Amino acid sequence: MSETYEEQRSSQNDSTMAGLRHRLYGVKTTNVALVLFIVGIAFIALGAIVHEEKGLVYEIVHHVLRDLGLAGIISALLGSAYEYLLRRDFVNDAQTGLREVLKEDREKLDRFRAAGLETIHDELTIDLLEQNFLNVMRKAQRDSTSPQRSESSRPGRGLLSRESWT
Repeated sequence: MSETYEEQRSSQNDSTMAGLRHRLYGVKTTNVALVLFIVGIAFIALGAIVHEEKGLVYEIVHHVLRDLGLAGIISALLGSAYEYLLRRDFVNDAQTGLREVLKEDREKLDRFRAAGLETIHDELTIDLLEQNFLNVMRKAQRDSTSPQRSESSRPGRGLLSRESWT
């Protein structure tokens, strides 16, 4: 079961696009982490400017800004690290699972082709069934009228019976 040039090129384009999306995600995550880190530093700096000795409101503002700054820095560091690790693990798990599923499907397809399956249609319509039935009947009539009839040209060769589907 060999892939055509178009299928290979499409697969390469999909891989390239996935790589670009992954890089874009990395840049986006890095930018969010950087913004959170800078905002955290700015809040801590603003909290340091506000003197808590001037009154209760100043003391509350000082502590709130300091705590928001710490929360921004911590969320930037832990959030981005967690996202990168989680994303990498998820991608690895998804790739492994897809590889296994595709391997099983490819093995089934190879068995069907070895059994004589020629085409897989996306959708089975009544028109397609009628057309294929007429083609098989015409071929059977041609084969029955020909003087030499070999075993390989008998009607129905290459078709799957209902029993072979299960």
